[in-house]
Amino acid sequence: MDELEPRAWLEIEPGERFIRYGDIARRLAEALHPTHLEDESWNRAFARAQFNTELDKSVDAGALVPRNALTGGPHEFAHGAALEDAVINLRDLQAFAQERDIGVRVRGKQPPPGLDAPSTVVAPVRPRGESAAPANATACEWQELARIEAGHIRAAAVANGWFPNLKKLGDEVAEVFRKKNIFGPNGHAMSGAHITRNALQGHGITKPVDKLRSTMRQQGK
Repeated sequence: MDELEPRAWLEIEPGERFIRYGDIARRLAEALHPTHLEDESWNRAFARAQFNTELDKSVDAGALVPRNALTGGPHEFAHGAALEDAVINLRDLQAFAQERDIGVRVRGKQPPPGLDAPSTVVAPVRPRGESAAPANATACEWQELARIEAGHIRAAAVANGWFPNLKKLGDEVAEVFRKKNIFGPNGHAMSGAHITRNALQGHGITKPVDKLRSTMRQQGK
């Protein structure tokens, strides 16, 4: 009986032996939900949030060892920004990916022997036209989803000459969450103020010049 191929492939460049920790969740999410598929954007964002949570748990459990990007040795202080810039040996990451039905292969080549993955599927699959997110998202998940959604909303607004403040972005994200049936860990809908305070503030989503640009637009300058 032929062994099943993994659901998706994480493709690495020839000679690539380490992967930046801060890039892993994005690359795994893009492997599951390719960027050229526009209707996969929400699945991709949610999978990325889930992977971030699961990666942190694997580091805490010692299953993944953050390494110094310059020496390849274990990172002495892998926390916060330092953890984001640490690297993970691809051999260590391989087991993590396999448990999620994602194979690892060199771009343009057949998968190396021994990289067949089990048929465990973790990431959510959205039937066309239905919400991708579960009813209750964890704090880490909804906060990252809120920042991703706020970034999309701001980018669309700026393209049309508008520069929304954080309060406006929080309100719009709250509306998106209600439409997509995303609730907080307590199972309740989140207000725009709650989202602004707990997910958007301090993350550089708006720019210092936004208020000035918005004022100038209102004044017709």
